[in-house]
Amino acid sequence: MKKYLSLFLIASISLLITDSLIAQYCTPRTLTPSWGAITKVVTTGGSINISKTTAAKYGYSNYSSTDSVESGRGGSITMKVTHSGGLAIWVDWNDNGSFAQAGEEVFRSGNISRTRIGSGYFSSSYLVYCGGSYNTEFEDYRLSVPPPKARDAAVTSLNPSAMCAGLNDINVKVSNNGSQAISRITLKGTIGSTNFGPTAFTGLNIKSNKDTTLKLGTFTFVKGTSYNMKFYSYSPNGGTDQKTSNDTLTKAGYKAAIGGTYTIGASAGADFSTFKAAEAAMAADGICAATVFNVEAGTYNEQVKFGTYAGISATNNVRFRPDPSNTA
Repeated sequence: MKKYLSLFLIASISLLITDSLIAQYCTPRTLTPSWGAITKVVTTGGSINISKTTAAKYGYSNYSSTDSVESGRGGSITMKVTHSGGLAIWVDWNDNGSFAQAGEEVFRSGNISRTRIGSGYFSSSYLVYCGGSYNTEFEDYRLSVPPPKARDAAVTSLNPSAMCAGLNDINVKVSNNGSQAISRITLKGTIGSTNFGPTAFTGLNIKSNKDTTLKLGTFTFVKGTSYNMKFYSYSPNGGTDQKTSNDTLTKAGYKAAIGGTYTIGASAGADFSTFKAAEAAMAADGICAATVFNVEAGTYNEQVKFGTYAGISATNNVRFRPDPSNTA
């Protein structure tokens, strides 16, 4: 039986993890080399990723000198492991040659410096990073988290992400991914043919790994109109941004979000003919205010799955109710 695991490792430390010549890692043993194999390890989201497919070997294999994954501070890595039975993963965050420290067991199923993956035919409770484990295979890989640049500002999102039709403040969230606190930065952008900036913001104190929201101006969104947006940051602290790949936020086909009162039904004045159409609009454009869907009397032959939508909150909630014009 093969299982697939998707695991998010949040690399949020300022640490360069390397294969230490001093660190001496223990070699795990499999007591019964028959089951519990790892056949594929794939990561995504890193600047360097692992894609390793192997035959079922059981026992122990060390791939840390040839296969590695790398991500910057604050990055997210998705790891997918094809295996049989239980699964456990350890990361030697402090690169001391041991997986014994608190927080270094990052995953253990229920049924990076050096990163160790263990799979066992039986439940993961049998898996021990060093020592004998029944019917298992272990593999080691290298996880690298390079130190941050001194100046690295990122434009990450609009705040709020969903805006109603009409006049809105255009607020841009700027994150400091560098090691220096940001005291000044310049922003500019476009919504359609409307330009914003360049505007220099001074007197800031955006500390490392923190963010702030800066207002670039105002804009009037027209219901049903699509807009292409682009916002840039540059010159943090008056110097060159040392990582430019995250300086630009682009949104294509942005529309004013759902907010207010709408009608679902077959009448000529209805906003949506089906629940599914109303849900699709929320998924595409988000929720910008408290929203009520008045449902006209009729037969709705459909199944609808509702999810989480941009802008939805305790205040920007959504209700479905019978249309007031319905008669018994």
